[in-house]
Amino acid sequence: MENGLKNPHLLFVRFIILLFFSSTLHADGHNIVRVGGSAESIYDTNITDVEIMFSLLFNEMFKEDDEQFKIEIYNSDDTLERGLKQGELDAIFANTVHYLEIEELLNKSPSFAVQHGDSVHSKYFLIVRENDSIDKLADLQGKKIFIPSGHTVGELFLGVQLLRSNHGPLDVFFSEVRRSNKSNDAIVSLFFGQVDAALVTEFSFEVASELNPQIATSLKILSKSEPLVHMVISVHNDFPQDRVDNIYPRLGGIEELPRLDFLRKTFRFEGIHQINNEDLSNVRALSNEYRQLMSRRAIK
Repeated sequence: MENGLKNPHLLFVRFIILLFFSSTLHADGHNIVRVGGSAESIYDTNITDVEIMFSLLFNEMFKEDDEQFKIEIYNSDDTLERGLKQGELDAIFANTVHYLEIEELLNKSPSFAVQHGDSVHSKYFLIVRENDSIDKLADLQGKKIFIPSGHTVGELFLGVQLLRSNHGPLDVFFSEVRRSNKSNDAIVSLFFGQVDAALVTEFSFEVASELNPQIATSLKILSKSEPLVHMVISVHNDFPQDRVDNIYPRLGGIEELPRLDFLRKTFRFEGIHQINNEDLSNVRALSNEYRQLMSRRAIK
């Protein structure tokens, strides 16, 4: 997302949101829920906007209760995990790959997933230009790819595909992996021939195609993942169960808050929905397969 100082519209949006945010905060004496996220797990927005968005969502929902939410985005998955282990956090939102790595630190109750688009289960598209002679994954060897930050689950999907075909890890197979925190950067760079492929969510590709119909005709999907949960929200395993029982049943009601329609539209955010272990089984299977394939590669 562009710097607010260079984008007056964005600066105005943040100003309105901050005014709204100030009206949702509780007075002193309420329970504080310290929530952390990782900069490596977010995309199509920046840290400040994510902190504002989640603070608004949670504090608006619980404004009549004794719960006040304070949100902090850590620089990396590692620092987020360290904060959780050191007792700095009561809850986290993390990409699903990282969530599965630290789930022993988290409450065993069903967690929640963040929804963008029609479902909490997102497909990831590996896209290329229609007029290039690229018809299979092997044709991309030595080429350039654009992968937006926050696409950890998508990278896992692509990494497994490469290893299954004996192509080696992603950073070895491609000559360059370009990064940005905006999905549209990846699509536009591919459209104008600056890279040879891009990995984006189905939702991002559909939005870009609606804004520019030429994208749908000029780019094609080389490979797509099965539907996968990309981000999970959960609480620390020592978070009081009575507070879990109060908070959890209400988190799924964000769509019922009309005051937050503007916020959801601004950030293309549809809601938060409760999930169970079965919803995460596909990502868990991919993570296990990736480790097995990398171990076999190391032995050879």
